[in-house]
Formats: sequence, C-alpha cells, structure tokens
Amino acid sequence: SSLSIFRKIVYFIIGFFPTYLINFPDDLSFLDTYDLILANSKYTKRWIKKLWKKDSFLFYPQVDIDSFKEKEAKKENIILSVGRFFRLSVL
Repeated sequence: SSLSIFRKIVYFIIGFFPTYLINFPDDLSFLDTYDLILANSKYTKRWIKKLWKKDSFLFYPQVDIDSFKEKEAKKENIILSVGRFFRLSVL
C-alpha cells in the first residue's frame, strides 16, 4: 500500500473511536446557520433530535422505492450522512 506506516496506525486508532464523536462535535453552533434540517426517515429524525437536539422535517424519497426492494431483504437501521470530504491536518 502507498500509505505510510504512520497513517496506517492513525487510521487504525481512529477506527476505534465511536463514529458520533467524529461526526457530531461538541460545538454544534454550525447548526444555527442551517435554515432547515431534513430527515429521510423517522429513525434519522429521532437521532437528529437525540444527538443535535434539533427538530427536523421528514422528507421521504420521491421515487417508488417499493420497486427496488427485495421480497426477503433484511431491514437495517442506518444513518446516511451527506457532507463534504476534508483532509485532517494530522494526516
């Protein structure tokens, strides 16, 4: 691999941090700049309220998602975070 040993160690260590500590910082003042927070499910809406202590609006997908479902597909609760990628200065 082209990654240095230092970067491999940092990536390994970061992998053990709970995801919410990385994605949900203590300083939530950035949320005050948002006009609206949308959630694509009741599950995500509950997590936004729990982690960010903010209300959000449900905005269900505007496509026929039933045509994409498998008859025996296992349901999973996931959170999809859409944002931008950035480079950490320690790497």
